Amino acid sequence: MGRPSLWTRRGTAVSFNNNNLTGPASAIDFGAQLNIAGTGDFTVEMWLQTSQQNKFGFYWAGQLFNDPATGRTGWRLATLSTGVLEFSMWSANTQGLTTSTARAVSDGQPHHLVCTRSTTGTALAIYLDGVLQGSSSGAAVSFLTGADTQIGVDPFGGVPALTGVIDEFAMYNVALSQTQITNHYNAARAPLSGQTTGARLTSILSAIGWPTTLQVLDTGQVTVQGGTNDLIANSALANCQVTADTELGELFVDAAGRVTFFDQTRKYRVPLNTAAVILGDSGTTGPGGESPYLLDSIDIAFDDLDIYNEAAVTPTAQGAQVVSDSASQTSYGKRTLSKAGIHQNAGDAKTQAQVLVDKFKTPLQRIRQISFTPMSDPEVLFPAALGFELLTRVTVKRRPKDGAASTFTQDSLIEGIEHVIVPGGWTTTWRLSPTDASPLFFILDDPVAGLLHGTGVLV
Repeated sequence: MGRPSLWTRRGTAVSFNNNNLTGPASAIDFGAQLNIAGTGDFTVEMWLQTSQQNKFGFYWAGQLFNDPATGRTGWRLATLSTGVLEFSMWSANTQGLTTSTARAVSDGQPHHLVCTRSTTGTALAIYLDGVLQGSSSGAAVSFLTGADTQIGVDPFGGVPALTGVIDEFAMYNVALSQTQITNHYNAARAPLSGQTTGARLTSILSAIGWPTTLQVLDTGQVTVQGGTNDLIANSALANCQVTADTELGELFVDAAGRVTFFDQTRKYRVPLNTAAVILGDSGTTGPGGESPYLLDSIDIAFDDLDIYNEAAVTPTAQGAQVVSDSASQTSYGKRTLSKAGIHQNAGDAKTQAQVLVDKFKTPLQRIRQISFTPMSDPEVLFPAALGFELLTRVTVKRRPKDGAASTFTQDSLIEGIEHVIVPGGWTTTWRLSPTDASPLFFILDDPVAGLLHGTGVLV
């Protein structure tokens, strides 16, 4: 009673899987240590999340004293068949003072729930995500000493029980005020509100106990908006992926097992703005030359399969931000790339939509993969095969056999690495993606990305 929470940090939520109509269901039983006796004021607070829906409703928490002579007395919190949450008082098997939320909560999203009893037991209130949803007043129900409190199941013995998540469960022997409830809700959100993408990733990884020595994270260029309760909404991996996508950055685990995040500017900064190796077919090997690749391994594509000339980026709880290119639509037909649930404000979403349209509005000749044998140029290719990480920049040159056309040269980023080792042979294959032609931003003090479209004007 009165303690701030049974679980004091995110990542320690309790999951229940009791979607049954018969038989026993699991629960957490606190015994009588959280007992409310008489008609005293009290508050029940928790974060909850569920997608469960059925015609019988289901139960979250409650307190029960079962008197063989008079029946069951206590309080109960349940989701009804309509999906709304009901907070009710019971005396001698009879439901008394009751209130409920105005909207359903079975939407798979985390919600902050607070239920209060005040005015010597004669007034109830229920709050969802910091907002008063319902209230009622009437005759008080007097609770008995020694009653058990449970979460995850109906303490009165009803079924079905809960399939969902409860986090930050707390009880208080006072009725929290609207101001206190709002402060609690905002305090739970604050650690994640307004963070950069890198800071958000740090919060997510810290919540699951990922060692800081295994984190290599850029600060990030985008401020994260919305999605402030992600640490209990989805898995850590899903949250990390959405955060990286919000940035249009790159997220991967490197060879040392470190979670690595590159923001959207990293590929234009040292050392990724310069190719680490040149693969070519000139026959000049060694440092400064062109290391050979397997000529039949290069996969060059030039098609319109990846064309998108409209992008619709929808931030959390906001409208879609749409950018189109009419010239591309005239030439290739309209193709829309849609992204939803991105955790950014409308302005950043609009910028992301513009970046996507500029990147995909025209066909791009691209090298999808290339293979080489490290033994063909050991001095250069052994370090390349064994030392290059994902997103290392490489240059590939391809000369036409008849010499009639100019050499095709493209800088690409390594997106995947595969080694095939058999007796007498070792082949490395890189999956590649082309680097963007130019960023839609400047990087201060950078000799390349700080240039204003090649005019020589430094930002």
